[in-house]
Amino acid sequence: MPKQLKEQLAVQTYSAVPRRQSAPQYRQPYSTNIQQTRKPPNQQRQTADVYDEEDEEDDDDLYPQRSRSSVVVRRPYQPIARQTDTEPEPPEGKKQKNWLFSVSLVVSIMLAGWLLFSMLGSWIHTKMDDFTYGFPRTYQVDQDVGHFGRVSHFLCLNLNGEIEVLETQKGHPEVAKIYVVVVLPQDQAGLPVTISFQDINADGKLDALVHYGSTEIPLYNNGTTFQSQPPAPK
Repeated sequence: MPKQLKEQLAVQTYSAVPRRQSAPQYRQPYSTNIQQTRKPPNQQRQTADVYDEEDEEDDDDLYPQRSRSSVVVRRPYQPIARQTDTEPEPPEGKKQKNWLFSVSLVVSIMLAGWLLFSMLGSWIHTKMDDFTYGFPRTYQVDQDVGHFGRVSHFLCLNLNGEIEVLETQKGHPEVAKIYVVVVLPQDQAGLPVTISFQDINADGKLDALVHYGSTEIPLYNNGTTFQSQPPAPK
């Protein structure tokens, strides 16, 4: 039969541990003796419950707890005023540049409009002359100026800038004459030319006035033809 060994107990020493503030007041510090008496189960459960409640109280102090009341507190509605987005004012130099740009733009538009209307007016005036005088510019009229006792037919032309007046009589081509009044620059070939009659030098004979643009040139009547200078007095 084997020899029974004696039961040996190991004794260890422990340093005292500071007690936590939330620990129950009735809990005893750790004993240096490893053998401690066990508490009954009911007493252990009661101690654990007290410990849990105290921990929960400590947690409540650390974290805000929501009210358990079933009453719902409603605050009056306050509309939030919307803030309008206000752009920052540009610097003074930028304002001046914007002002100059606006003025330049307006002046440019006005000049462009003036040029456009001028070109349009010139084009309309040219088309009206085309309908009235044709091209080359032509004007004709009948007038009794006392040549050979018959009525003369006058035809005025602006032939590429050369102003001419043609006088003829029906049935008498031998008395036809061409008067070259003036030669204009080529860019004035579109000017209309007309003729009118009046006694310029008060000699009792109808003289001719040739009109083109704002200019008029007289042709003096000597009784049978026209000349550029007044006839010598008799």
